[in-house]
Amino acid sequence: MGALGRLGPVRMAGSGDGNDVIALVTLRRRRRRIRCANPRALRRRAPREDEPSLTVREGELTSARSRTGRPPAETWTGGIYRPAKVPGMPAAISIRRATTEDAEAIAALAVQVQQLHRDHDADTYRQPDAALMLPTYLDRLSSPETVVFIAEDVDGDAVGYVVTTPRAVEESALTNAARFVELIEIGVAGDRRGRGVGRALHDRIVEHWADAGATEIRLTVIAFNAGARRYYERVGFVELSRRMALRLR
Repeated sequence: MGALGRLGPVRMAGSGDGNDVIALVTLRRRRRRIRCANPRALRRRAPREDEPSLTVREGELTSARSRTGRPPAETWTGGIYRPAKVPGMPAAISIRRATTEDAEAIAALAVQVQQLHRDHDADTYRQPDAALMLPTYLDRLSSPETVVFIAEDVDGDAVGYVVTTPRAVEESALTNAARFVELIEIGVAGDRRGRGVGRALHDRIVEHWADAGATEIRLTVIAFNAGARRYYERVGFVELSRRMALRLR
């Protein structure tokens, strides 16, 4: 939701239907020898707490294909992200850390995400209902560990969101302990897809967590969403496992 926006709203949390693909991207930060979805994004200076929120323009974000040796078109100026100019570009989009006051707006956008999954698997996914979903987003926004960013247009209307949280897996007899960030959910309003909103949200969470010292982001893509899988592979995610299900009745 760039490229990700063209995919429409996509839920990255595990579906529970056994038909998921789990992927990860590793972040390059300081001296860590690791891979990165968007290395150029991590070279930008992240804004300080007292600086304005990240601002981009729809349709302006440079894609992952821009690894050609050209100077990056986008720059940080006073805490504002300024991509290259694009003829006929739409209105500005601002990205900021969401609060509990944004819960209703995010739940309304999440209805589209839920409907996408409902359309493909009505046995697993319930009919979307913003009122029923609201407590989920209030809990996420109230959590000190969960990081949610919201994208807004010039009128202050919510046009996209992304939900992430750190995870820790304990060591077992078979596997080592692991710490990573889970990209739980990302969505863009239907009339704003294909304009770089999703890519801006993606870049923002990569910057945030790299600055926080994270080394890996993981997500789950439901198997039917081939477009989302292709997009995440392009920006550096690699497949970790494939969960399958056998329907008995």
